[in-house]
Amino acid sequence: MSTEYVIVLVTLVVCSTSHLILTAVMALYAKYQVRYLPLAWMMFVFTVISAIAAYGTHAIVIAKPGLMHPDMMSMLVVSSFFQSFCTLGITMPGFLQLERMLKYAIPAFVVIIVGWVLVHTLGIVTTTLTVQQLLDNVFSIDVIWRLVSLGVGFYYYINIIRLPRILAKRTRIPLYLLIYTAMMGLSGILYLYVSISYSPYTLCCWVIGFTLVNMLLVFPELEIIAEHLIHATAALEAERQVTSQIKVNQQKEIQREEDFNEMNLMRYNRVQYWMQNNRQSWCSYTFNRDMLCEETGINRQLLLQCLRSQGHNNVHDYLTLYRVEELRRLIKTGELTSVQECDMAGFGSVKTARLAFQRVLGIDLDEYIADHQ
Repeated sequence: MSTEYVIVLVTLVVCSTSHLILTAVMALYAKYQVRYLPLAWMMFVFTVISAIAAYGTHAIVIAKPGLMHPDMMSMLVVSSFFQSFCTLGITMPGFLQLERMLKYAIPAFVVIIVGWVLVHTLGIVTTTLTVQQLLDNVFSIDVIWRLVSLGVGFYYYINIIRLPRILAKRTRIPLYLLIYTAMMGLSGILYLYVSISYSPYTLCCWVIGFTLVNMLLVFPELEIIAEHLIHATAALEAERQVTSQIKVNQQKEIQREEDFNEMNLMRYNRVQYWMQNNRQSWCSYTFNRDMLCEETGINRQLLLQCLRSQGHNNVHDYLTLYRVEELRRLIKTGELTSVQECDMAGFGSVKTARLAFQRVLGIDLDEYIADHQ
């Protein structure tokens, strides 16, 4: 057993174990807050990938992949996608975000599928490529696909800063996110170097850096939780200050003339944020429009206006959408086994729950429960 083999194996095992620990921690917190669920899945995917890589340590040590090997380019796209989407602002619960995440993943899907077809079906893209071959065939499908893969990988890195700016021009990017993005960029550059000038040792350096970058994404979340546990009194005071500041901002907002659509979007995001973090409140069938207005600090007219600007007919339909999705989640997880328990999702009667479920999803509620049992 060579020294290279031992170093690569130990590095990959430590990487896999670290991601497994991060997966367990995030999964525990995801049980109480759905916003941690994407992080748990992301760490689990990297746990599996690094474990598979550790199993193939011998192949990694003896490999001579050449310039920008297709498998290495595919790994760059996959890792950059997973590392980028968890940092984007998601204002709705994860079970309402599937369509959005699939659209975001389209470039990665297209590049990987096309690469697989070109390599394994058509044989157009070779598994080995030298610098001279690249220079001689710059406009070939082989080289173009590798460059496109590289571009898609860094496209996801750039989106961490670009997308929040597009959604809200005045967004303040947190310092840790800037550091995280910079480290991801350096990690991507190192990976590009490894794909050009491959050696097991440089690959181990990238794996270590890759693991540290993922830890940097998780640790700020743990720090927030620790601060709440240690400084409970300070947190309450900070919350009161934030509440006071929100009231001041609301008064300034009334006096200030700003773009109609921007103001509606701001109010809508405020409502979305409250709905995401106060599931227990709107899961009560007594919760209504007036309570939502009171909790978000938006009067009836402005609340209806901002919801209609985003395609909702009224406040009742908006709450019904959340309750139907919550009802479906409870059924899928086995927490709700009878239609008589529909009050767990905020419905006041069985009849109302059946009508809403049929209208929103086009599925009979009783049949849906029976299917999942």
